[in-house]
Amino acid sequence: MQAFIKEYPNGLIETTTYGKLNQLGLNTGTFYIPYNSILDYMNGFLHFNLKEFKIATQYYSSIKDKLDYSADPNNSLEIEIYLPLAISYKRLNELEEVNALLLESQNRFSDNQKLIEALTKLANET
Repeated sequence: MQAFIKEYPNGLIETTTYGKLNQLGLNTGTFYIPYNSILDYMNGFLHFNLKEFKIATQYYSSIKDKLDYSADPNNSLEIEIYLPLAISYKRLNELEEVNALLLESQNRFSDNQKLIEALTKLANET
């Protein structure tokens, strides 16, 4: 553990790992989440799959504005965070939150048509 801390004093092994995946052409289907946000992501993922949507929204909301989405050239991370968050709000009947996420994604991720189309469809479902 001490050797790891000396080599990566801020725990930033992810950048190195992600860069190596890109070099090897193995970046499809992967996305980058910094070490200090992974537990919140995994808790959001867990509670979403357990259909505990209120708790899932708390975890996903806590990290959605802290993440560096530019580190993910495939735009997968945006989908991994915003889509389950929007679905959770929809299941909780918090439709204004779904619409707010749609508007935010249109402004913030205008190049991610897959995300925008999915959120638009979700917002328009009755």
